[in-house]
Amino acid sequence: MAFFKFRRTQPLSIQEAVEKRMKDSSVILLDVRTQEEYQSSHLPNSQNIALDQLSEMNLTNIPKDTKIYVYCQSGVRSQQACGKLTKMGYHDVTNIGGIIYWNGITERG
Repeated sequence: MAFFKFRRTQPLSIQEAVEKRMKDSSVILLDVRTQEEYQSSHLPNSQNIALDQLSEMNLTNIPKDTKIYVYCQSGVRSQQACGKLTKMGYHDVTNIGGIIYWNGITERG
């Protein structure tokens, strides 16, 4: 009989995620809010693919082993997006919650 160990990871705050992204440009900050929400305010160096547009076709340039930190407005859509990404074969995906918890500088446009 085989036993499997599952590594439990500590939650990652949105602040910690942005700091890690600043140190490692290969990390993707993925905003899964609508384009309108993204244009009004988003994390610096983030990419936008709305939850309902999240598909293999829209992710063709992102290798499956890429570290992806996913956020939305409050953390609900980002959790759903993490599930979709995992089903697509991405294995280093982390829900960092909502931009409402971010207290730093944002970008527009």
